[in-house]
Amino acid sequence: MDFKSEGDFMNLITWQSKANDAAERWYYDRSTLINFAKNNNFPDISTSIYGKLSALECPTKEAVDRIIGNPHWTECTCYECGQDTGIAIEFTMDIGDFRLCPDCLTKALEKMNG
Repeated sequence: MDFKSEGDFMNLITWQSKANDAAERWYYDRSTLINFAKNNNFPDISTSIYGKLSALECPTKEAVDRIIGNPHWTECTCYECGQDTGIAIEFTMDIGDFRLCPDCLTKALEKMNG
């Protein structure tokens, strides 16, 4: 999977990168439901959303947010200050992800350097 490469602990994320991989992440998150619906000729909103996301030639934050109905799939919210800055470093760990915006990352580095 491109959006969480094996072994990558630290990744740059942006509104655009989140929009670019929204369809892949949506499918990964909902693949059991999507496959059940497809195999049983069962209409499902997750399948419809996945189709719309996959059809985007040049996904944008706005288009993804509109299709899904909320901004959670494209946000880059810093876990320290709580701001959706549009760019962050995401640390991926077994227990979950942690994001820092440029300002909070700078503050953390300043603390490390005394």
